[in-house]
Amino acid sequence: MNRGEFLDWRRRETLVYTLGMVACFAKVLAKVGLVTLVAGRVDFSALRWMGATIDISWFVLIAWTLVMAYRLALRRTDLRIVLGGFVVADHSSLSSELREAISVMKSGELSRAEYLLGQVSLDADESLKAISTYYLGECYVLQGKLEEARDAFQESLELDPSLTEPHKALAKLRLQQKPADREH
Repeated sequence: MNRGEFLDWRRRETLVYTLGMVACFAKVLAKVGLVTLVAGRVDFSALRWMGATIDISWFVLIAWTLVMAYRLALRRTDLRIVLGGFVVADHSSLSSELREAISVMKSGELSRAEYLLGQVSLDADESLKAISTYYLGECYVLQGKLEEARDAFQESLELDPSLTEPHKALAKLRLQQKPADREH
């Protein structure tokens, strides 16, 4: 996922929820205006038909909002966006030190990345520490240090239980370790 995809998703989600909110507000205003307009004429049949039209329009817009919100939630999963956690593929919100450490890890300089991630963890707030600890676990996996990786992923979850990536990484580690257990 690139930054453009993320921003497009966020723009669409904001639009959908805004339309849902506006629909509810517009329904109330339309009903109040309709009652005030028709009350002077006492034409209740017109009030009934206009009220039904407003209700049906509102229902269609709200149904559309719910469907689009569901589709955006599925898209959020495809883009690997974790609300309440971090966006794995969009590193723009991370500190420059953490971005550098991730870049170093991806370039293959694993011992240097391990050091940098440890430094980030020392100075970071709890949320950023959870993210850097997760990436430290990924660094350990790349080095073949599976026990240290498991400990790092668990520590990351203890710091921020809302993160999904450490859960996935732990599940992946369990799958890797089961075939090794069968050989013994």
